[in-house]
Amino acid sequence: MSSETNPPSSPEPIQTYRIHERYCSNLTGFVQANGQKFACRITDVSPFGAKVEFKGEAKAIGDNQTVTLRVPKVGKCTAKLCWIDPQNAGIEFLISDAEKGALEDFLMNVLAEDH
Repeated sequence: MSSETNPPSSPEPIQTYRIHERYCSNLTGFVQANGQKFACRITDVSPFGAKVEFKGEAKAIGDNQTVTLRVPKVGKCTAKLCWIDPQNAGIEFLISDAEKGALEDFLMNVLAEDH
């Protein structure tokens, strides 16, 4: 008897696999990489990462690169670029568990109102 199972007829949406809820956002800031700043808007965010939309092309940034995300009046953090296309990128925050908890509190108290 095989331990393999047939794949589902249609793949489940990726949101099913996320551990933490993503919050819609319209926060603006910038990504710093390679000595350059790239203006961006954070379109969704969780305690573990975010999707950013660049205001121009960010060709100087590559996959798996370490960057700094800065959001005025909120703060900054180090992050790893998980994927990038000419206008968008997915980043994973490189922060401690305590910082993730503080970020989750911020997201629930500030951004969840708009959710």
